[in-house]
Amino acid sequence: MGYDGQKSYRKLSYDSKTKTNHDTNDLPFFKNPEKLPPSSSSILKQEDHELSAAEVRLKKALQTYMFQSENENIDVSEYEVCEDGDYLLEELQRAYMDLEYWEEALQIEVYKCHTYLSEGTDAYADSIHAQGKFYLRQEDFIESEKLYKKALDYFERTGNLVQQGHVLISLSGWYFFRNQLDDALGSLQQAETMLDSNPALLYKCLDNQGLIYRLWGEFHVALDKYEQALQVVPADDTETRLALRMHIADMYLALEESNDALTVYENLLMEMPSTSIANSEQYQLGMRGVLLHNIATIHVDHGEHQLALEEFREALEVKKLAGGEHNPEVAKTLNSLGALHAGSFGEKEVALQYFKEALLIARIYAEDKENPHDDPDVMNALQNISVIEQDLEGVR
Repeated sequence: MGYDGQKSYRKLSYDSKTKTNHDTNDLPFFKNPEKLPPSSSSILKQEDHELSAAEVRLKKALQTYMFQSENENIDVSEYEVCEDGDYLLEELQRAYMDLEYWEEALQIEVYKCHTYLSEGTDAYADSIHAQGKFYLRQEDFIESEKLYKKALDYFERTGNLVQQGHVLISLSGWYFFRNQLDDALGSLQQAETMLDSNPALLYKCLDNQGLIYRLWGEFHVALDKYEQALQVVPADDTETRLALRMHIADMYLALEESNDALTVYENLLMEMPSTSIANSEQYQLGMRGVLLHNIATIHVDHGEHQLALEEFREALEVKKLAGGEHNPEVAKTLNSLGALHAGSFGEKEVALQYFKEALLIARIYAEDKENPHDDPDVMNALQNISVIEQDLEGVR
């Protein structure tokens, strides 16, 4: 979920604290190959073609950081060099974060904090805040809350409003994961008053408020928060603006203002070819598929079934190109095509085939592989198939 969860990373500003001398047995895992976690050891042993792009990045970062003296041919020019001479420590942590290996990322953060930073400094409090995030990712709520409040207390004493706001956003995430939505909203509202000078954090604060109001069913307020957030985001942050406009369209649909939602979706679709985002080709394909699906859904509601059919078909092809034939987004469109063929066109055999393809994907992604029938998506697909088969039996 998007609650204070973007994979951002700040460059450390190291204090002049003297490095600690360690005995070899006391070294952390990223300095001692014998202590490397099993997942990391496995990645190092595999060939690049056997790994995902994120795993390849981790493998390279591990090799360069741990074995640079033994691997002189490794090119480290693309990586930042920390002021203290440690190569790739931050890049290594970032690689672990990209793979959501939170325990490893936490250990690196703790090491940096105690080795390079002095207590009673902004950098130290920033690191305590970061550690709290890693604990929350591992659902250690007690340690996470303790560290958040320690960082917040420091920034309150030093009068740093922006960092107070930042920690309050994180603390609201802690409340959110505990399902304490009133407290989460209170933290966000308090943070909002502190963040006028920081658009990135203010956007996150407003966006998260929109999420809470959305969960409460207060769609008018959620819409207002999303629109405020859109005004804060820089014009060149295309990806964030796109996501916010999708939220805005969703709120129009929730408020039964489908024409306004359709306008937003169609405008976004027209803008997609000029969108510039990292990995833009795949991202644009995926977003184009989602937009076409959403537009088609509105056309179904408007009774424009043939137009919707063409849009669903195009959405299906685009989603397959973007994420492969067996991804959940493909299943959504397969189900919509099945419903359209069954209901609007009376083509039960065609609908049955679509529902069976959706069932296959739902089983692949069922959380409980041993009992996939309990998965909501599997149950929905099975129910659709059962209805169609009963209809077909009645015809025969």
